[in-house]
Amino acid sequence: MRGAHARRAAALALVLGAALAGPSATLAATPVSRPQRIISVGFMAGEPSGGTVRVMSPAHPTRAWEMGLGWSMAGDSGVDFHAQHQWHVATVTHSERGATAFYLGAGARVKHVDGTRIGLRGALGFNYLAGRRPRSWEAYLELAPIVDLTPDNDTWLNAIIGVRWFIPGGTGR
Repeated sequence: MRGAHARRAAALALVLGAALAGPSATLAATPVSRPQRIISVGFMAGEPSGGTVRVMSPAHPTRAWEMGLGWSMAGDSGVDFHAQHQWHVATVTHSERGATAFYLGAGARVKHVDGTRIGLRGALGFNYLAGRRPRSWEAYLELAPIVDLTPDNDTWLNAIIGVRWFIPGGTGR
């Protein structure tokens, strides 16, 4: 019983830490060039598997909103929707070929099984943006701890790998 409480406390601390560190982390982030295209759409595989959309902020190139809708098989299988704000904390690599950034995210998750589960979701990940002008695609790898708040408390860890393609026409300032 104590192990379950410790895991829940650690997951909750990670989610809250990502939420609190996010705004201050963007101040310390390495600046990257403004994106030429800001909306990307693609697929994610893992837990859950499905579709994903990301919208980069034209005013703040180190911030983005990401959403996913897919099928989750963790615990009871069901439809899983998540949305999160992302802060690119540090640029890992940057060259003419592309840039890799480490990011933190904080948001929520809704999973429909027999009832509806609602929880907090954190994220730790790496995002690779292709360097071509204009950018055409991106790939990412993410770990996301989740703390369900309703109908009862439970913790989960999602792992996702995905690829998205930028939609032409969305330009930064």
